[in-house]
Amino acid sequence: MKQMCKYALVQFMPFVETGEFANVGVVLCAPNKNYWEFKLAPQRFKRLTDFFNEMDKEVYKVAVNRFEEEMVITKTVAKQQKGAEQLVRFFTEVTRTRQALLRFSNVRTLLTDNPEAELYALYEKFIHRDFVTKQYKEQLMATALRKQINHKDLAFKYKEKKLKANIREVTIPLAADTNDGLRLIKPLAFRQTRATQLFEHGETWYNRIYSLIENGVVEADNILLPIDMAKGITGEKKEALEAVKELFKRKDINLVNYAEREKIADFAGAIRH
Repeated sequence: MKQMCKYALVQFMPFVETGEFANVGVVLCAPNKNYWEFKLAPQRFKRLTDFFNEMDKEVYKVAVNRFEEEMVITKTVAKQQKGAEQLVRFFTEVTRTRQALLRFSNVRTLLTDNPEAELYALYEKFIHRDFVTKQYKEQLMATALRKQINHKDLAFKYKEKKLKANIREVTIPLAADTNDGLRLIKPLAFRQTRATQLFEHGETWYNRIYSLIENGVVEADNILLPIDMAKGITGEKKEALEAVKELFKRKDINLVNYAEREKIADFAGAIRH
């Protein structure tokens, strides 16, 4: 059952005069589950220091280190709150406006049945949204899915696995041995600048996946590829993406939009009869 969560973004603002800031973390609580957690960007965060290139890099490193120590203590106190209402009041107090290098955004509300997975999804959306490479984007997708799927009460867990297909070795981020055999989930990000790059990325993974099927490592209908793509994709890039999809569909490999998390979770736990 979905429940209400409160969350706030952690913002780094080194120059108050300009009002410029960067999102560097998320704090989230689910009052009815007594859940309180946070996730911060690493102390060495090149994207941020490149953006504020006039700032001494040590400023951010020291600030986020102290803030993390504060949040660890805050999390402990949060767990001691009695009841949902008291936890909400505590969250409101913690995230109040503060004059510091690291501050909080306005508190926002959402509904979710998995607060832990939502925390990672928010972190991915607001902290890394425009600054990740294709490979790192896919790592973040896999991490978020692993958190969501393994949170379910399954008899098996999904983890990274290296698979041999003749002389080829393929690393799949989400693999599980189920009652129906090996099941694989491989997120694919299609946010390349050029149509040729987009198609080549899809073709590369088609060849890898196909080699696993041809060598009897896994059955085609035990594979799911969650796809993330740029919004409003048009022209040659759209044509390239459709060509990639057609490659996989010819071999009956399951495709799904990465945003359709419930479908992904259903595939992960489904047992055929």
